This record gives sequence, C-alpha cells and structure tokens, in this order.
Amino acid sequence: MPKQVFRLTAVSPWFLYGADSRNNPELRSASVRGQLRYWLRALLGGRRLTLAEIWQAESAVFGSTGGGSSIAIRVFGKTPEIATVLTLPHRTERRSPAPAIPLGYSASLEVVTRPGVIIAPDAWAALKVWALLGGIGKRSRRMFGSIDVQSRGEPGWFAPSASADGLMTTIRETLTSAVGAHGTMVKPNFPTLHPDHSWVIVGTKTYSDPEQANMDLFRDLLRIPHFRSKEQTFGQAMGGRRSSPLIAQLRRVGSDGEVVPVLTAMRSTPDRNIDWGHMKDFMKAAERYFEGQTVWGGWS
Repeated sequence: MPKQVFRLTAVSPWFLYGADSRNNPELRSASVRGQLRYWLRALLGGRRLTLAEIWQAESAVFGSTGGGSSIAIRVFGKTPEIATVLTLPHRTERRSPAPAIPLGYSASLEVVTRPGVIIAPDAWAALKVWALLGGIGKRSRRMFGSIDVQSRGEPGWFAPSASADGLMTTIRETLTSAVGAHGTMVKPNFPTLHPDHSWVIVGTKTYSDPEQANMDLFRDLLRIPHFRSKEQTFGQAMGGRRSSPLIAQLRRVGSDGEVVPVLTAMRSTPDRNIDWGHMKDFMKAAERYFEGQTVWGGWS
C-alpha cells in the first residue's frame, strides 16, 4: 500500500483531547485530518473557485457522504508523559493550568493511499501549508499546538529551515505555487489564502522558550490598550462565537531548537464585530515587534 511517513513533533505544548476531555490528552488522526481540510479550503478559496468547485475538489481528497477518501491519515506514537501547562501564561492570576502533550513529543504521521491511487497534489499542498502556517488543538491560534513536520528517509521541504530568511522563502514559494494564478477577489465568506484577503508575517526574533513568545504576543501586543480596545477583532466568545481571524504560530529554525513567530490573518465575512483596519494596525505592529517581514498578501 503506497504511503509516505513523516515525523510530527511538538514545538510548543499541544492541548488535545479525545474520549477523556479533562485528564488524558491524546493525538488522534481525526485532529490532523481536520486541520488538513481547513487549510485545503483556504487554498481552494484562494484560487477563486466557486463553493461547488471547492466542495468537489475537497471531496476528491477527503471524501464525502457520496464517496470515500482517497487518502488515510494515521498517527502512531508512544503514550506521552502528560505535563501541566499554563494556557494563559501572560496573566498574573487565573493562568489556567491544563494537561497537555509536552514540548518535544514526537509521533509518526502517515499519509496512505489505496494500491494504484496517487496521492493528489492538493493533499500535499494542504499538508505543506499546515506544516508552515498551522497548528493543532486548543489555543493553536495563540502559539500553542505548534508543529514541526519532517520527512522520514526522504529529502525535501519536510525539514526545519536553516534560518528565518529560509522559512520566509519557503512560505512565499509554497503559497505562490499552491494558490496559483489569481485575480482581484471580493471579500469571501470563509477564510482563504487569496493574497487580497490574507496576510502572512514571519518574524526573525528567535525564542528558545515558546512560553516567552506567547507572553510577548499578549503582554506587548494583544493586551496593550490600543489593541484591547477592539478585542473582538481577534475573536469573540459572546454574541455568537467566532474563531480568531489571527493564527499566531511558532516554527523551528536551525538545529538548536529555536523558534520564530509566524502570524497569519485571513479576512472573511460575516465580520460585524471585526475592524479590519484594526487588524492591519496589529499586523504592522507585530511585524515591527517580531522584527519580521510580510511574505504573503497584506491589505491597504
């Protein structure tokens, strides 16, 4: 049976839960599959496909009620030694400790097809973009759940970049290839990676401790009075919950375990409580603070 095997490593703690939602975090293939679907939709939307075309392309990779998936996602690994991690380390009170899969944990990730079936290019594109921009589990939009994906036994892009500059180049080239040709696009009704409505920043400020990066994000950016004045722009829990349009992640660079911030923002509707000018101010401030560069998109 054709398959590709990768090593999936925790760059920051993972808050992942299965049957026991309180005490025993676990990595499940369904969690990975959900992330790959999310990023595939963002890529397909960036190509200006219609909703019907997106559904058809997604179903061709991951299946639908009318047909099975062309690939299987499997994860294998030892039972992790659970750690207690602060989900809100920037706070002085109510820091919310919770069980998590700790930094450094590794598992095998397999992408498997049926005999004679080629793994679709869109499946690889989704995996690659998730590996560069995404995370996994609770708080994965706030620098937890960060991942490192490496090939096992095969050279290629599934390896940490040697530097922040190398990571910038990889992200830019990957999105240019995966999104492809594009024209002007009206604001979509779901998050996409169309460059008119997405923004990716890579910082060059390095961290040896992901918790410190998380505290810097909150204390020096998200929780300063200017950005807190319109905090619903960054997600809301009341009046109709909406996930944050900002995905703040960490990526490993070099061989010493250091990480750099990668911030992705995606505009979409409905956006009744979101001030996209405020988000623009934040992204510009984050670019300066993390000593970074815009490598994709941005908006005026």
